Amino acid sequence: MSGWSAALRCRMYTGGTLQSRGTCQCAPGTTRDVMRGFCYAVCPDGMHPRQTCRRLFVNDVDMLENAANTDSCPLGYRCVTYGSPYVGHCCRLRCPYGEPDLSQSCDAGAPPESKCRPLTHFCYSITEPGWKSSLCCPRPCRDPTPLYINGQCLSIAHRDDPCQIDQQCEGGISMSCTMNTCQCRLGYHPYNDDRFPTCEKSCNQLEEIASTDRCLPKAQLGGRCLHKKQCPNFADCRYGTCQCLCGYKQVR
Repeated sequence: MSGWSAALRCRMYTGGTLQSRGTCQCAPGTTRDVMRGFCYAVCPDGMHPRQTCRRLFVNDVDMLENAANTDSCPLGYRCVTYGSPYVGHCCRLRCPYGEPDLSQSCDAGAPPESKCRPLTHFCYSITEPGWKSSLCCPRPCRDPTPLYINGQCLSIAHRDDPCQIDQQCEGGISMSCTMNTCQCRLGYHPYNDDRFPTCEKSCNQLEEIASTDRCLPKAQLGGRCLHKKQCPNFADCRYGTCQCLCGYKQVR
């Protein structure tokens, strides 16, 4: 039997590779089942993989930075390759602390309401040249001090609440910790939403709406939008444009 046909037979029947001494050995990333005489894939943590996968090599630094995942695995898994740098098996991606929030995204292009919440969660990433896999993981602190900052567990503070550092004040974007109290930054004004006292970006109310730390232009039906607050009444921002809600239609 030729070397090529022997290697093919070894791969087909055992899942292994043919070594120099003519014996089948398990390929990297696989383990031998002695009783049944074949090799099976295994993850670095010893668990069985979910499925085969392929990595997408991304040569653009900015694109790689903004992406949450660059492989074919489902959310919550990463592509562990064996031998080939692009083909492998999907193994579970585990958080350093607790369980991941799969409803939150680490993709920079995700809507604000769907992004990984920075106050209580963080994007845990595993990276290699041209590849990245991320997961929204909980920070190690819990209520009533859920913020993990500089090795300390601190409480979340809202406008006029006591504080120690800026990040406690809803992340420190719209407020700063001034005289040990959360106060609106320059360019923001006091605002009471449905949950608690906060601060909102100061915008031109006739032409703009406030969205987190920026002002967005108001839009008409069919116009481009990033947030539903840009759209007229009884309309929503869908696929980047203002469209009528279900049960409503545009009138001229």
